[in-house]
Amino acid sequence: MGSFSRLPSLILTNIIIHIESERDILQLIRASPAALEQYVRYRRNIMRHRLNNILAIDSDGTILQDAQAIIQFPTVNEGSSMPSSSVQAMFQTLNLWSDKAFANPLTQTDQGDITKLYRFFCRLITFIEDYLAKALDSFPSRAYMVLPDLASVVPTMHFKGRAVDVNPVPFGTMKGPEKCRLLRAFVRYELLCKVYHPRVWSHIDGSAYAKIVKRSNEKLTLKDYEALCCVYEYFKGLYGAVFAHCQDSWFPDCPIHSQSKITTVNQSLGVEHQEPVSSKDYGLLYPDSVYFSAEEYSTGAIWGTLEDILPSLGLDLLSSIVMSLGMDEKNGEYLRVWFGILSTQHDWLIEHDWFIEPWIFRRHFVGRHRHLNINAQRIFLWRLRMISQQKSCRGGHICPQSPEIDIEQRTRQFHIHNLQLKIFRQRAWVFFDGSRLCTRPAPHLPTWSELEAEYQTTSEMLGLAYQRARRRSQRWQDYWSGRTLDHPFDQQEGNSSGAVGSVEDNRQCVPRFFEKPWRGERVKCWKHCDS
Repeated sequence: MGSFSRLPSLILTNIIIHIESERDILQLIRASPAALEQYVRYRRNIMRHRLNNILAIDSDGTILQDAQAIIQFPTVNEGSSMPSSSVQAMFQTLNLWSDKAFANPLTQTDQGDITKLYRFFCRLITFIEDYLAKALDSFPSRAYMVLPDLASVVPTMHFKGRAVDVNPVPFGTMKGPEKCRLLRAFVRYELLCKVYHPRVWSHIDGSAYAKIVKRSNEKLTLKDYEALCCVYEYFKGLYGAVFAHCQDSWFPDCPIHSQSKITTVNQSLGVEHQEPVSSKDYGLLYPDSVYFSAEEYSTGAIWGTLEDILPSLGLDLLSSIVMSLGMDEKNGEYLRVWFGILSTQHDWLIEHDWFIEPWIFRRHFVGRHRHLNINAQRIFLWRLRMISQQKSCRGGHICPQSPEIDIEQRTRQFHIHNLQLKIFRQRAWVFFDGSRLCTRPAPHLPTWSELEAEYQTTSEMLGLAYQRARRRSQRWQDYWSGRTLDHPFDQQEGNSSGAVGSVEDNRQCVPRFFEKPWRGERVKCWKHCDS
């Protein structure tokens, strides 16, 4: 990196300006004293020009207006209802957003607004790069187990404190339309998390502002709706990784490069995808081998449907949780206790029926796209309805003239379709140009027949649920491999609440995800009490 010291100041500054990833800039200035000196000296100009480059893809100004609405949105105090001043500020923000009246900070002189918007996009792009890394990995269900280390100077990927071989995909390597789709989806999703937050929506529901939001939702195309569902699935995967870090989870080995590898997606990115090698005797079983399930990894950490709700609360809470894990591995024990507390103290969710469905599946948002939303709950209700209908027909009641269907077979088909949809969303299928997709979808986008074949390989296995859980356990993997002679049944279950002391809910202190940490320390979403 000593060659940078010989470059003219203007050229070096322009190089920094045209780097689209904050992570890449931090790596550069960490390696080059000359680049660091230029970055510090001309930081404001660099910030302005880089922000201008980011917003250049925002042809209609939607991304900027959504971002400004998020930044201006009043902070929600989780511990109490919103004060009247915050409610008025929220209404004013929604008015400006509806009228697209937020000013572009680049045309203003306030450096503070530029800095805030710049940090907003930098942190958001960090999550986008993490999403792309997992979506394009050769073993996505393994890659989804890792977390970005947001507390480090240069964000890296880790699993329980150790570095892994999953690397972020640089945002700058994406095509212009793909960048726009990714930014638009992530920004709009975060804005809707603010609007549909239970403590916020209680003030909006039934008012003229609810109609403003609904009109905006109705303008979403099918592709826009699917993009938001992809972001939700990614956030849910992040929470699943948090759950995995908080308990006895096994991190599988990396797939072996072999002659049978299949290059599948995006040659221009330089990302090669291989078929994950067949697990020897105790590898992950289907569907864990193809889909990273937050529900499965939340077992023992939370109760109820909280793993569905948390991703719909936005990046502020999620960032604080991820950052707390990056600061200290022991925080996983506190988080596990805190998740249990949050699971049992959910009056704020039940009050608005949020414990049934998150906002992304609710009618006010979904609208005409509701028929496209298939989940386990709807499949379960359909099965009960069909069984009841068949029993009524056999009991002599008048039934519709339709052939009797095999309910169990149709239920299995629905579950496979639902799984395939979630896999596609975890793998960011809607964001890529058609030219990126290869002739053979596996392993990036598995076909129905491939999932059906995977299902058949495990459908006859005795005690499948227990086998799947044991394959995900580090204790069982150590026992099977001979690294320990202690049988897992004889080992004490760790992470008990007594081992870490008392923990209190501290969500009212959670900072915004794009704010600069105070005094080098991030406020946690939980509070450890020594009493």
